[in-house]
Amino acid sequence: MRNIFFIIGLLIAVAWTSNLDASIIPIGILSDSELNSINYSSSKCVNNVGGHNIQTFDIPKFAPVLGELLSMDIKLSFEFFGQVHVFSPIIDQTVIVTEGDIRAYFSPQLNGDLRLLPYMRQTVPISGELTEDYVPIIYDSFKWNDQYLIESLDGSDAFDGELNEYIGTGNIPLEVWVGFNSTITSDPISVVQIGQLDIDCNLTYNYVVPEPASLLIFAVGGFVIVRRRKENRV
Repeated sequence: MRNIFFIIGLLIAVAWTSNLDASIIPIGILSDSELNSINYSSSKCVNNVGGHNIQTFDIPKFAPVLGELLSMDIKLSFEFFGQVHVFSPIIDQTVIVTEGDIRAYFSPQLNGDLRLLPYMRQTVPISGELTEDYVPIIYDSFKWNDQYLIESLDGSDAFDGELNEYIGTGNIPLEVWVGFNSTITSDPISVVQIGQLDIDCNLTYNYVVPEPASLLIFAVGGFVIVRRRKENRV
C-alpha cells in the first residue's frame, strides 16, 4: 500500500512542479502530524531605480493534493543603496528642495488589487537649489533596507478572505512598485537612484494533511523534506 502512495505522490509532484515559474524556487517542506508548510524563494536586482518601476514575482498557487490550506504569508526583504540625483528637465526659475520633499517608496500589489496593501515610504535627506543651469542635487549615500510582511490567518483581510484564489495550478502575479517621488508640485522634478535595489521574496503556505494522505509528502520528488517530531503540549 505504501508503494502505491509513493508512486501516486511522485506522479502528482512531477505534474505540479512542471507548472511552476522557473524564477520561484521551492526550498523545502516542513511537517509534523498537524501543521505543514511549504516555502518558495525568489530574488530580483534592479539597477538605477527611476521614478517608477514595477518588478513582478510569479507566485505559484498551492497544490490541493498536498492537503488543506490554512494560511499563507509573503515576506519581502529589500535594500536600496546608491546616489540619489534630483533634477528638473524644464525649469525657468530657482526651485528650492528641502529635506522631506524627496521620498523613496516600496509598494507590493498582490493579484492586481490596489486596495489590499499600503505603501512604505522613506525620506531621502536631501536639500538644495535647482537652477536654470540644470545641475542636479546629489545625495551621495542613500540606503534603505526593510521588510514587508503580508500575512493571512484563516483567510484574513490581507488576502481579502479569498484563500481559494491561491489554490490550484499556475501562478498569481505579485507586483512590487518601487521608485522615488517628490512633494514639489510647482515645477516638474525628476529623481533617479544611481545604484541598486535588491528584493528577496519568500512565500510560505501553511496546511494540514489528513492521514494517510501525509504519505504523499514523502513521495514528492525535487523538494528538501524534513520531518519534525511533534512538540510536547502542556
